[in-house]
Amino acid sequence: MTSPLIERIMSSEASNAEAEDMAIREVMQELILYGLSESGFFARAAFHGGTCLRVVHGLDRFSEDLDFSLNSPEPDFEWRQHSAMVGRVLEQHGLAATIVYGDGASTLRRFDVRTDGPAPESLRFRHRKGRILRVRVEVDTDPPSGALTKPSFLDFPIPHPLICYDLPSGMAGKCHAILCRDHFKGRDFFDFAWYVGRRIAPNLALLQSLLDQAGPWRGRGVDPDARWLVEALSARMAGVDWDSARKDVTPFLGEAQRKAVSLWGGDYFNDRISKLELGMSEGSG
Repeated sequence: MTSPLIERIMSSEASNAEAEDMAIREVMQELILYGLSESGFFARAAFHGGTCLRVVHGLDRFSEDLDFSLNSPEPDFEWRQHSAMVGRVLEQHGLAATIVYGDGASTLRRFDVRTDGPAPESLRFRHRKGRILRVRVEVDTDPPSGALTKPSFLDFPIPHPLICYDLPSGMAGKCHAILCRDHFKGRDFFDFAWYVGRRIAPNLALLQSLLDQAGPWRGRGVDPDARWLVEALSARMAGVDWDSARKDVTPFLGEAQRKAVSLWGGDYFNDRISKLELGMSEGSG
């Protein structure tokens, strides 16, 4: 009899070993979210970021990690109560996993879930010996103000609730990542285009708090309006190496999306910024 875990992995219809590994990671993510829900974590935190977009809103790219923000500052926050439930859930579903904690020195607290996956004979493809699949789970214990949240529900392994950022708050986080992240991620630009394509304007109150908290505008009291954001994004996009951006995001995309990113360049993203500006002006009108 096939287990729910294997049925879920097989439902991805992965066409090669790398895609199957990605499917296993996604099932791990769903089980981790279920474990966090069961532990009561969402009474104090909200889910956001790229994996939230994929799991909750159907973003058409794979995402690696799970990102959360506490509802209010908790400098003494520890994962152990919640991660213990995650470990039990994974074990109940046939995944032997190791949980490895970060050092706790940062306001971003994390743990990694590591596993070599289900029994090889239950999978479609031969995987490299000694491979370890990892999902990182991270929470901001000193969250910015201004985020708006909403309840959502997932169906695997059974229906369960969670709390996530609403889409305008997610868009604010993505704009901040593009403008302020200290390392380059082409995935940020893919997600930005996804938001713009759905006419999602950013939560400017949250963006202001994020800018004041981290990045080159930290502590400068910037009050971002539509004009400021358009100018800042345009300046940032002008310096992007689009070949590197495509290279970063391609491993996380299916074939159709890989064709779409061939459009990436200054003209394409100037068009995205213009559409964002139009949407923001219509929203304030």
